[in-house]
Amino acid sequence: PTVDLPGPLRALNQPAKKLKQARNGGSFELDRTSLMRRIERSLQRLRRERIEIFLLHLPPATIVDDEQLRDILQEAQREGKIAQFGVSTDELPTIDAIGRTWGCTVAETALNRWNGVQGVAGVARDMDIIANHAMGSPAQRRELLARESASSTPHPASPLGGRLLRHAAAVPGVKVVLAGTGDPAPP
Repeated sequence: PTVDLPGPLRALNQPAKKLKQARNGGSFELDRTSLMRRIERSLQRLRRERIEIFLLHLPPATIVDDEQLRDILQEAQREGKIAQFGVSTDELPTIDAIGRTWGCTVAETALNRWNGVQGVAGVARDMDIIANHAMGSPAQRRELLARESASSTPHPASPLGGRLLRHAAAVPGVKVVLAGTGDPAPP
């Protein structure tokens, strides 16, 4: 089942798909046959005719030089198997290079009040960003709560989790904030 998301989130009404690539001795290798087989298997498992967002998970910075991989993904796009493709990485230079070199319009990256919000806003000028890890780590949240408690400046009364999600969503270019339930933020 899918949720009917409004406005700019409409593209995510169908499941987004991440792809973890095989790493052999630190190298990043995906040949045409294995990549197309993975796309076909994902389509079958998802019972879809098209994957809306196909993300290459944790690619090396050198991915921008892999024209063969880009051509394979563009072929899958032309065939209607994927609508958009991009990367899922915390390396902002890789996101920026993929956007400029391959013309990708979507990327996923960690985005919270402790990491490069300004950098994300800089690379997001022509990309839609999917923010993950918006809650930060438990240690970061404890430290923030302790700082707020010790401060003479009043802090917002709303729960910390809600404030952290709103913070990530307010960054220019962010279209979706992913939040899981594995490690909830304290109230």
